[in-house]
Amino acid sequence: MGPATLVSVGVVPALVALIVFALVWRLSGIRTAAAPVAVAGMAFAVGVCAGYVALIRVAKLAPAFPNDGWQWLPWLALLASTLVCGAASPRFPRWVVPSIAAFVAILTVAIIVPRWVSLAPQRPVWMAVGAVAICGVWILLDTLWRERVTLSATVAVGLSGTATAAVLALAGSLKFGLLAGLAVSAFGGTVLATRIGRVPTAQRGILLGYCTLVMGILLVGWLYSADSAPPASFLLPALAPAVIGILGHPRVKARTGRWQGPLELTLAAVASGVAVWMAWPTESW
Repeated sequence: MGPATLVSVGVVPALVALIVFALVWRLSGIRTAAAPVAVAGMAFAVGVCAGYVALIRVAKLAPAFPNDGWQWLPWLALLASTLVCGAASPRFPRWVVPSIAAFVAILTVAIIVPRWVSLAPQRPVWMAVGAVAICGVWILLDTLWRERVTLSATVAVGLSGTATAAVLALAGSLKFGLLAGLAVSAFGGTVLATRIGRVPTAQRGILLGYCTLVMGILLVGWLYSADSAPPASFLLPALAPAVIGILGHPRVKARTGRWQGPLELTLAAVASGVAVWMAWPTESW
């Protein structure tokens, strides 16, 4: 993996997301409550797709037109973010965005779960698992971001995404690890942009696209390389953001108090570290 690949994964998505958010937020002049959410979702999706196109050109990660299910994931994240942007206005009933999330989750798993003959009996089960993972994690994180937006929760979610990329790469699926890295990089660039623009609540617009890409590629990585790493190494990065969302529940937060932030960071760091350690090839020790 050369420097150009690292730049395509680590720099391009973050930089593009940052620039897109800054330009659209400044030039649009719209300052409604829904506007920053829509702009953040757009910036994240464009950043991911820009990084993916760069990887196609630099690392030949995939053909220009997808011919395998997982290659649709960046574009599905774009679809998710676009739909959320369109439904971000408070004029829409509250059930519209959850319905969009369910639609995107079902569409995503229908496309990305392989149609292997050997997997045919279990395919509906894996589709259900993937859809529940995407929707479930999104619901928990969206609820948390609606209640409060803290730097600790944001960093914790980024840590779990980084662990996902590392686990996939260590399990022998470097291309899947790079795809997860795109999501983390675009997530970081968009979060930074919202912090600079002093609209951290806009980060809600990132969440559905982020969950679609990260949970989707984690499922694909498990199906393609389940024998290369322990199941727990795939499960921990998926559970970490869900646990962070649960910790944000008012009843839990009332008990944790000022320890809320350190607890979120500690749980994410431990879960991420254990997942990477378990996925690390034993022959390298």
